[in-house]
Amino acid sequence: MTKNTYKAGRILMFCMLLALGICLVSAGRVEAAPSLNKSKMTLYVGDSATLKVKGTKKTPSFKSDKPSVAAVSGAGKVKAKKAGTCTVKVKVDGKTLKCQVTVKKSIELSKYLNKNFDKLKKAMGKVKRSKDDPAGSATDDLYLSTTSDPNSFIARVSRKTKKLTWFQNFGRKDVTLYGVRLGEKIDSAEKKLLKKGFKKKKTESYDWGAWRNYEKKGKHIRLRVVKSSQKVECYQWS
Repeated sequence: MTKNTYKAGRILMFCMLLALGICLVSAGRVEAAPSLNKSKMTLYVGDSATLKVKGTKKTPSFKSDKPSVAAVSGAGKVKAKKAGTCTVKVKVDGKTLKCQVTVKKSIELSKYLNKNFDKLKKAMGKVKRSKDDPAGSATDDLYLSTTSDPNSFIARVSRKTKKLTWFQNFGRKDVTLYGVRLGEKIDSAEKKLLKKGFKKKKTESYDWGAWRNYEKKGKHIRLRVVKSSQKVECYQWS
């Protein structure tokens, strides 16, 4: 074996090992299959959420099998229309991904504010009459609350006029007030109120957050905002 033949053989062996290494690396590399960030979601009427596709750079197509229940845009934004269930199908890379969407009814309390007592009770759902205000006078407002948690859904109703005088929501996410929902970012909530004609008033700041105040023709709304998340934790209407 000549020196040149030996050198050529070493080069050939190196190339074969290199090719084998590349094949092994390629075989071990598994492409991530496309997937959705959510396979199920629950929304209330009027709410929206965005579906995102992971594991691919190709543009997906979105379609709802019941757009009257929940519609979906080309960018994957799901908008809840009415109570019911539907499936959003996403086609990408020759595959079909699915997300089951459940839409629940939402109570917009601004439609019931200052209505008669019976309509107020219907809007609130199941309520019980708790003790009257401490003064105990026959002219005092009645205090109403949910049966599950008196601190989460509270209202005062005038004995004389049967109209709402004060209302607070601390726990029920199926309720909105002029479009504002618990857990919503304050920037979004404030835009809704300003669009409805409310004017921003003084903000009361505390260690844990702040009360944001808004007024419109004698109506007063207070939004309790958590500092860390900037989300609405509670609201009051009077």
